[in-house]
Amino acid sequence: MGLGIYGLPSRRFIILVLFASGCWFQNVSAQKVETGEITYVTSTTAYVNLGSNQGFRAGDSLRVVKKGKTVAVLVVTSIASKSMATKIVTRTAKIVRGNVVKGVVRHEQEKITPTVKIDSAQIKPPPVTGTVPSDAPSLMEEPTGTKVHGRVALQYYALTSSTTTGFDFSQPAVVFSLSAEKLFGLPLDFNLYSNHRYDARAQERRVGVASNRLRNRFYQASFRYGDAHAPFSATVGRFIAPVIGGVGTFDGAMLVTRKGRWEAGLIGGSQPGYTNSEVDFNDPKYAAYVAYSAGDYQGARYQGSLAFAQTYRHRALDRGFIYIQNTVSFGNDLSFYQNANFDLYDITHEGGARHLHLTDMFLSTTYRPTRWLSTSATYAIRRNVYFLQSFRDFPDSLFDKSLQQNAQLSVGVNLPAAMFLSLSGSLRLREGDSKSASSLAGRYTWANVFHSRINLYLTGSMADNVYNTSLSYGFELNTDVIRSLYTALRFRQYSYTFSGGSRTLDRSTLSADIYYRISRVFYASLSYERYWESTISSDRFYTELTIRY
Repeated sequence: MGLGIYGLPSRRFIILVLFASGCWFQNVSAQKVETGEITYVTSTTAYVNLGSNQGFRAGDSLRVVKKGKTVAVLVVTSIASKSMATKIVTRTAKIVRGNVVKGVVRHEQEKITPTVKIDSAQIKPPPVTGTVPSDAPSLMEEPTGTKVHGRVALQYYALTSSTTTGFDFSQPAVVFSLSAEKLFGLPLDFNLYSNHRYDARAQERRVGVASNRLRNRFYQASFRYGDAHAPFSATVGRFIAPVIGGVGTFDGAMLVTRKGRWEAGLIGGSQPGYTNSEVDFNDPKYAAYVAYSAGDYQGARYQGSLAFAQTYRHRALDRGFIYIQNTVSFGNDLSFYQNANFDLYDITHEGGARHLHLTDMFLSTTYRPTRWLSTSATYAIRRNVYFLQSFRDFPDSLFDKSLQQNAQLSVGVNLPAAMFLSLSGSLRLREGDSKSASSLAGRYTWANVFHSRINLYLTGSMADNVYNTSLSYGFELNTDVIRSLYTALRFRQYSYTFSGGSRTLDRSTLSADIYYRISRVFYASLSYERYWESTISSDRFYTELTIRY
């Protein structure tokens, strides 16, 4: 009925086709492309910072783009308003965090006009499809109130040997960590991390009295106002300054300001006590830094910082130095890293005179030219520091002025059937010593052996340490017996031959680990290690019960 004379379409049919075509073109023109990036990735799943707010739904497809080319196709399996989990359907290149993701929005946003009354009890959120790994970022909506998480671990460590009766070493411990974000609805975070150990040996020669058996270590206890991207932030308490290496833990405050690509900070405080991490202001520390960053994840990017720090011992100047750090990356395939310390004082000069000199420097580069090949090279030089005051306090310390140089080259190759092989070699030179130390090490990994849940690791190394030569080899087998139960068996054999071949020392280690996830909150682990050296043997036991909240 839709065809006219001689099989030509009738007027009604033509109008219907034109109307459908117009609707189709209108729908296509209304589609838009949203751009995001990968926030987390596993072997089969990628998480993206796009969600239903942009109009995406479960089942939609997206593309991972590098240099204008599509390198992977993703399909949405689970989705929230601002994030989603996707299945990696196809992939022609490695995808990592920060890769650009693009997707065409094919769904119209639902609109509710003010004149329509809707019963709120009838509104239900759409079902979330797909499964999400337990270690992946959560797709739940972020709460607006305070978020608290952390863990409490009950540990017990014991050691026995063939030369003693009973446990030669016994130590119960509690490890506690707490992180609270957005306290009182403000950009205020609190972090606490501590370790409390008790020496339970019947005869304790080292500590002497029972009151010294308890060791309390507080590694962090701090408040921070303002996040890492705020124009201004302040931290008070016990913390480690992430930008300044060589200073260690502070009891004090850090003020940071940011504008554009620049960041600057001032730090002041003191070294915590050396026995039980007590608060002690006898050893002040001061530092200042400036940092700069530029670029993005897809192209070239740079991060660098310059810092100045001075530490004191018994309120007298102990060390002053300049710390420089630089990172340059080109996409995800090539990166360079450097850090260096320049000390300002030298005890070898009369009165500890000011003398700018390089004390250590570290250089490294990583290059991944293809999916199956990765290489890295490092070079380090070090001259141990002469502390002006600490050297007097600890005269038996092994301070050494000689310069040491170390170079290392590593190559990794991805093999078929989920296998990986890596080789690394190193060479160490010492100033004033004609002999050099060298080593060669290899590692072979086979994941999911014959499509089982078993992983195999083989290791081996040879080293010439000037004073002795060594040969070692070993293996590890680990597997998930069930989803929540992990086991591992390891063996390691060492053989040392001293200079001149006068004596050879053999050492063997056999260990077994069991890790069990009881629930989403409780975890338990047990480790046992057997150690042999000549006629001496020892056993080590370690167990832990962890509560995560």
